[in-house]
Amino acid sequence: MNAELFDEIIKNASFELELFYDAKPDYYSFASQRKKLDGNFKEIGEK
Repeated sequence: MNAELFDEIIKNASFELELFYDAKPDYYSFASQRKKLDGNFKEIGEK
């Protein structure tokens, strides 16, 4: 589905949490900082 179908929701959306951070590829990262959880849902620091 195209995210643009949900204009009202997207306007108020925020990206505040990364799940399964420990399983992401090393080349994949987001620019800003946010809370990161591993596969066991425990908070982790920077990789």
